[in-house]
Amino acid sequence: MADRLAWTDGQLYVGEALVTSQNGVSINDGSEKTDIQKGSIELTSHRILWKDKSAQVELPLSSIIYCEKKRCFNHIKVRARLICTLSKSQTKRPDPFASSAHDEIQFEFRDGGCNEFFRLIQEELAKKRWSVQPAKSTTTMNAAMSDRSHRTGISGIENHLQHQLNVQHQSISGAFQDFNNLMQQAKDMFNISKTIANKSQEQRSDLTSDETIRFRSYLLSLGIDNPVTKESAGSQYHVSLAREVASLLEKSLKDTNDIMTLSDVFCRINRARGYELISPED
Repeated sequence: MADRLAWTDGQLYVGEALVTSQNGVSINDGSEKTDIQKGSIELTSHRILWKDKSAQVELPLSSIIYCEKKRCFNHIKVRARLICTLSKSQTKRPDPFASSAHDEIQFEFRDGGCNEFFRLIQEELAKKRWSVQPAKSTTTMNAAMSDRSHRTGISGIENHLQHQLNVQHQSISGAFQDFNNLMQQAKDMFNISKTIANKSQEQRSDLTSDETIRFRSYLLSLGIDNPVTKESAGSQYHVSLAREVASLLEKSLKDTNDIMTLSDVFCRINRARGYELISPED
């Protein structure tokens, strides 16, 4: 009676407890093979839940009359099956099968775990915890299962992929917008630094020597506009780089009595160039 199965959203009810789970389980309608193959199965205090990436179904424990385990020989492999005899359904809910001619459902354990699952389901059938803690209302359950039925299958997969593409597109657009804003701010900062440098040159007499050195070191950290690169200068790279270094250090050397260590020069140049770093060989 595979028609006792119903679509579900896979969420546990209030008061429902997860007992155990097992991967690699298929469901057969009696001895007939179905499309419900190699998913994960969960035993709770109220139900048996089966799910894979595209669908989830449930079987209430209250519908099980009797359970037994059986070993089946399939060519080379020996597989264990859990066979459940079911009662007739009292309510009609959306299910994967319109009808069934069998009064039993078989769970085929391809990756082992049948013995432990059988022991635990026998305990739950004896406890009947579903009668002590009732499930949520049928109206809420039907709404969830109806929604799930619309979200399964090819259309559900397509909708899920489209949603992922929309999220990725928004993330990429936001990243480019942030990058453009950063570049604009960098240009504004460079223009401000040039304006301040010109003003400081005009008002040099009002600044002490220490203040001038410190202020120019701050301007140096703001970077060089359009630093020379091998791609832009080509064969004239080293000549253009030498001019850039000389122009950058000309005023710094005056402030340090024409003496700077080579390591200090190297660090200042790379700090000013930002991401376009040069190597000691250059």
